[in-house]
Amino acid sequence: YNDSAFFLADVAEVADAAGAGGIEVALDPNTYPARSLLLPQLAAFQGPAVTVKFTGGAPLQPEEIAQLLSAAAPFKLRRRIVRFGNGLVTACHVTDAVFAVSAGRLCVFDPTGQALGGPKEGGSDGSAKSYSLDGGKLASRFIDQFAPFIAAGADPAGSGNCTVIRFPLRTEDQASNPKALSPVASANDAEAMRDALATFAADAHRILLFASSLTDIRAVCRRETPLEAGGTPTGPTAEGGGEKGDEVIVGDEVIVGQ
Repeated sequence: YNDSAFFLADVAEVADAAGAGGIEVALDPNTYPARSLLLPQLAAFQGPAVTVKFTGGAPLQPEEIAQLLSAAAPFKLRRRIVRFGNGLVTACHVTDAVFAVSAGRLCVFDPTGQALGGPKEGGSDGSAKSYSLDGGKLASRFIDQFAPFIAAGADPAGSGNCTVIRFPLRTEDQASNPKALSPVASANDAEAMRDALATFAADAHRILLFASSLTDIRAVCRRETPLEAGGTPTGPTAEGGGEKGDEVIVGDEVIVGQ
């Protein structure tokens, strides 16, 4: 199928197959500073994004995430079978690059060559890089690169059983790039994704009904915060209440943190 409406449902199925106990899906409307990045061209991916946090269970390994970006159902993930969705493939409807912090590493997956291949024509298509978090040293050195992950609840040192995946929303410039994925390469704005997130939240109870390991699904719209280099907005609390201005979507209701 080629409908981005299935994107978040596919992510939830992946979380369940991976043995996660909970998943938090957040729309982050912030554009982060781009002074301290792993690569200069990654500045184009510091804008609004959908972030997904898996909690409980073992964190995804880089090779597992790579598999999920090229798989089609049915396929095996650990001891379970993904039977309906296409893993993370449907993320290509909203982004041209996927970033992840998991298992002590920060990974960049670039199926189109726009993120790692360089800003000009002739870059390599379809590549990936993985960087060790080195006990938090990577985050300290490249603070702007890691800021979106801290806002999503990732540990800079890479400890804990947590996987955070970030899907920067495709911009108009990226959609018009000759390397963009066709025919799904359309730009995505935060407002459209907010509607998709609300739909996902309303269907969450149905996803949990058929889940094997998932017991908690949380959908959050983060507040937009003016940021300077090294700045990081605070995400929602562990109890789901959110910081002031965060919107926690529960079913058809939107609860705004006070």
